[in-house]
Amino acid sequence: MASKKTSDYYKVIPESLHKEADALIDYVRYFPYQFPTECPYCAYHSFRQTNHINTAGQPRFVCYRCKKNFSQLTGTYFAQMKQIELWPDFICLRLAGVSLIKIQDILGMSNHAVTNREKVLRRMIKDLFPNLAAWWLPHHQWQDRRLTQQVKEEKKTFISFLDKLVYQQTIDCPECGNKGVKRVELSKHRPYFVCHRCKTPTNLLKDTALFRLDHMELWHSYVECLVKGESNLTIQQQLDISHSCALNWRKRFIKQMQTMGLNELVYWIKWQWGRRQAAIRGKANKTEPKQISKSNSFKKK
Repeated sequence: MASKKTSDYYKVIPESLHKEADALIDYVRYFPYQFPTECPYCAYHSFRQTNHINTAGQPRFVCYRCKKNFSQLTGTYFAQMKQIELWPDFICLRLAGVSLIKIQDILGMSNHAVTNREKVLRRMIKDLFPNLAAWWLPHHQWQDRRLTQQVKEEKKTFISFLDKLVYQQTIDCPECGNKGVKRVELSKHRPYFVCHRCKTPTNLLKDTALFRLDHMELWHSYVECLVKGESNLTIQQQLDISHSCALNWRKRFIKQMQTMGLNELVYWIKWQWGRRQAAIRGKANKTEPKQISKSNSFKKK
């Protein structure tokens, strides 16, 4: 499964950090299965294997000096954990922006297991891969929304596409080849042209996913909100458009981006939207007061 998910986190993480992300995956894939070289308690190099196993089903050892029991996971990030084999898949999915709730279903893990593993993952990245942590954690927590270079380029391509639709004033007639056909003055908010020679009408939006959408003057602002991961409600309030309009625009704009092959831009938009949702839920959980059960709310007299 991990190999199938590798390309997904490449779409989110900058290319300069791909090697660190790959190294993190390799670390969790191989390190837990390495044979111990010393006692994790006293660093003595002489020990023997016992007949017992740890929670992950791996053998335990006893140190000849301090007489303490340990396994290859004792004192590591993976101590007292089960399903060690799921670590590579878990990290691939998290780096790609998949939510913990979805990971529960994909990997068949409990809520407690994925929550605990998330805490360990953050500590692991900070300790072992600080450069990756410096970029991924703020983006993951929706604190830093700066784009990767590839997403910047794809966004620029889409903005250029919008510029042509919104601002282009002349075209060559696709029917008779007449040059310099001017935009119809009565359709300032539509890229509509009529050739004065053969009378052929041309609408630049006709073969796009944006055909018949209104408010072209807001499209550039909408794309900025979309790339930042803003919700439909926030966009609706900022641009003063209806809720149905915001919903329709999201579907149509993303469809147009996919048609143009801007897949990393689309993935980034969906990732940022998911990060925003997770950040809001996290704040809500921190501020929500704990409920006191009725049985404990009254003291016995």
